[in-house]
Amino acid sequence: NVRGAGELFLPIVAGGLVYLMARVGGLTKIVYSQNIMSGDWLAINNQPNATVTLDLSLDLSNPTIAYTTEGGQAINIYRNTTINTGTWETILDTSGFVTLTSISLPPLAGRGFNLSLIHSVIGATGLIAFYAVARDDSAYCHAYALHSHDNGDSWTAVELLNNAETGSGIRDRPRLVITTVDATIIYVLTYNNGTTDFELHRSNDQGHTFIRVDDGDIASANVYAVANPSGDAASLYLYDFDLWRSVDNGVNHTLINNTFESILLNLITSDGVKLVGSDRSTLIAISTNSGVSWTTAIVSTGPQIMALASIRSGLYVAAQAGLPNNARVFTFGDSLIETDVTGNLLTALGGNPALILSLVVPEMAIP
Repeated sequence: NVRGAGELFLPIVAGGLVYLMARVGGLTKIVYSQNIMSGDWLAINNQPNATVTLDLSLDLSNPTIAYTTEGGQAINIYRNTTINTGTWETILDTSGFVTLTSISLPPLAGRGFNLSLIHSVIGATGLIAFYAVARDDSAYCHAYALHSHDNGDSWTAVELLNNAETGSGIRDRPRLVITTVDATIIYVLTYNNGTTDFELHRSNDQGHTFIRVDDGDIASANVYAVANPSGDAASLYLYDFDLWRSVDNGVNHTLINNTFESILLNLITSDGVKLVGSDRSTLIAISTNSGVSWTTAIVSTGPQIMALASIRSGLYVAAQAGLPNNARVFTFGDSLIETDVTGNLLTALGGNPALILSLVVPEMAIP
């Protein structure tokens, strides 16, 4: 699942239930459609009290349990045990994070401090949250993995990076994927400000420990996220402006395509590996040969695509957002023909979204 529009989803069920999270009037709003093809959208009863929400995740074993994450200069993870009608409770905050990591936080002044929750994913083994911690004008840079195996009641922190920072900014915003065939295996892609290299880390024990596994071939790659195709724990993709593939658990990587800027790449398995993506403008695309070539189409109307998900094999959903009042949701199949399912979306959201953060489809539990 997802942080904002840049993340990937690996749904493997054939339902029509879709959740959409957006920022409207400076606040986070979550709506859902029980049958996406109907265009009928409903708002959940109690919205998250958050302004910098980054992620929405649904529990794989019980998709009525939801988690949202808030970042910026504070950390909050919220849980709702009945997403459509329940209330949100805080299960981790900044003080809890400080206790876990023993970090001495700098003053919250201007851009001198950047502490943000990056990504959370619900696996059959628990909740995994990744953080990047940095200070633009200081000499430290950290990235942490936090994992919980009791639905967020308690947490453990694992440090991934601890390097001096010499630049004026930070890019080590980790991206992770839990493999779909073995939830104990987790990959996370980080950017090391100390060495200015991309690094791929792997955990074989549900996030308790991580080791760097890449051989350095992606150090200067133009990548930003990581994906694992269903059914193969050893194969994964790194992508953004470049598309790289590894078939040996992330050790060696081959550059497949450096022309398709698919920061909304969506990866599923259907008669082999099928890649479904967008370049975050108005283009949608499908590849049936592991990204070597693509069939593309330009979306007929509306602004740029902000989120992309798979409902089932051969049926995908995308969301567009922009001003004035032209947010739009549509489905498409392998033929790339659109069906508008916007319906009453703006009414359900209570206004036009300034940003659509994510589309989430409930998933089946990983065996």
